[in-house]
Formats: sequence, C-alpha cells, structure tokens
Amino acid sequence: MQQRLLVGLVGLGFWVSASPAEACTTLAPPPALHGYPEDGASEVPTDVVPIYNVYDARIYFDDLGELAGTLSLRTAEGQEVAVTVQPSHNWWLEISPAAALQPHTRYVLEARPSPNRDEYTSEEGPLSLAFTTGAGPVSELPSAPVARVQEWQFRKDVSLSTCDWYNEGTCIAVPSGQFVEARYSNNEGFSPSPVHVYLYNEASAINFHGGSRDEPFVCVQLRNRALNGQYGEPTTYCDEDAAKFEITHSASLGCTAQGLVHEGELVTTSRTAKLLSTGTPLPGESTTDVVASSTSGGCTLGAQAPQPPALLWGAVAAAVSLLRRRLSRLAQNQG
Repeated sequence: MQQRLLVGLVGLGFWVSASPAEACTTLAPPPALHGYPEDGASEVPTDVVPIYNVYDARIYFDDLGELAGTLSLRTAEGQEVAVTVQPSHNWWLEISPAAALQPHTRYVLEARPSPNRDEYTSEEGPLSLAFTTGAGPVSELPSAPVARVQEWQFRKDVSLSTCDWYNEGTCIAVPSGQFVEARYSNNEGFSPSPVHVYLYNEASAINFHGGSRDEPFVCVQLRNRALNGQYGEPTTYCDEDAAKFEITHSASLGCTAQGLVHEGELVTTSRTAKLLSTGTPLPGESTTDVVASSTSGGCTLGAQAPQPPALLWGAVAAAVSLLRRRLSRLAQNQG
C-alpha cells in the first residue's frame, strides 16, 4: 500500500511540475482567512454564508470527508453561534449559521488547524477575524455576470520556462472581489462533477483547450454568488466568444480584471500582441473597441496576474498531508 501511495504522489508531482511556475514556488504563504467577510467588514448581511479558501487557511477536509481543524463563530461578547461547515467549490468552504445573525452586531470568526500539525499549518495559534452585520438580509440576487474572455497563444519563437504561463490558454476576467462560479463543459455538455466547477473572486487563467486533456473545454457558464450563498442567473461563454491573441516578444503575461496584460500593457493596445479574431464584444462595446482600446484606459506595470501555482501548491500540500495520515495508519495497523 505504501508503494501505491508513493506512486500516486509522484504522479501528482509530475502533473504539477508540467504546469506553469510550480517549480518556482518553494514555500507556501502564511496561513490567512481569505474570502468573505474580511476582517473589519461592516454592513454584512444577516443571512451571510461566509466562504473562505481552504488552502490559504490550512483547514482541509480529510480523506474521510471530515474537517481537519475547527471553525467557530461567536459574538464579540462570547456567545457561540451554531454553524455547519461544508466544502463548497474546489478549495473553498462555506460556513452556514443555523439561524440568521443579529443585525448591527459584531461577530468573531476563529479557525484552528488540525491538532495533527505539519509543515503546512501555522504554529502561531488560531486565525481570527471580526465583522459587523448590517440591518438585514440580502435584498436581491445578483445579476448575470459580464466577463471579458480572451485567449492567448505564444508565438513559437517565444521562449517559455516552467515559471511561465501555458503555451496557450484563456483569461476569464471577472471583477475583483465578486465571487463568480465557473462551470466548464466539453463537447458532451456541462459536467455534473464538482471537479469542473470553480469559484473565482479575481481574474483567473485556465488552459481552456485542455492541453493534454482528451476532452477540451468548449464553454464556461458563469454565475455571480450572493453573500448569502445563493446564485443569480448564468451567462455562458464559448470558445467562439473569446477574442484571440498571438503573444510575441516575451512570456511576460498576466490575467487581470481588465483582461490580458502583456509587458504591463493591455493586449488590446499592445504592439506585442497580434489580434487573431475579435470574438463577441461585451455589451456596449463594438468590434473596433476590442481591437483598438479598453474600457479600463490602460494598465500599469504593477498589474500582476493571479498566480495559478497557488491552487497547484495547495494540491501538493493536501496530497502530502493525506499520504502522511495513511502511512501513519498503516504503521499503527502493522504495530
């Protein structure tokens, strides 16, 4: 059994090493509660369903489906609030209070890593944040999302390393801070499998055509998530809707809320990006807008792409933790 587990982990490592920039990541960032509500948030709806990134918080669901760690919610005065914690999308968890929170009340959320600490958990004690509710619940569901979907492919003479993006891919540009569910489909339609359902709260890049996948994605369905965990109407974007660009000169590429950025400039205005097809313009835009300008008015050199290695590093962390637990159980059984 030990050999099979090691082979499985090596296989995962090969997949990760074949993906962009993973070889450049050596240390995981410090644990933090990234999601909503943020620390110090105010006017939080009383029917809020908090959501956080499990990798960032180092709070995982183990191989038995149990929470490896604890999450608690209480008022500032110390009154405990009954909650249910369950996995949401890939690398996210939701915290559902048993009843609506009190209006205009300060709450404290605390996360504690599993007692079986490893190198991926914090030795500095629990993570915590505080937020204050508003007058009442969410008043209405969010509208259908509008996203800028752009595909890129690097020209063959552009040198790529393991620290760079894929040779080709798709930037899903959504507004920063808005949680957007993304459900991908292949030629057979949208998969019911949660493996193909993601949650973004910033622009994200994916190898839309699949690379080595036998069944590449052809469409993505986006839905805005309300703060109470409900979803609005979907918007679907398919391959033909995406503007396509050939990237030249260098591999300095980013995916931002305004779209693809190459060498600090939006690809719609960059001289190092060649437009191959315009796709479907956003509402209020024309084909000329896609070619010649951007609604953002430009982007600075400081614009950085969301780092795709973060999720992959989280996958390695979870796999290593799983391997350790199973090997420990094996040793106990043999003893």
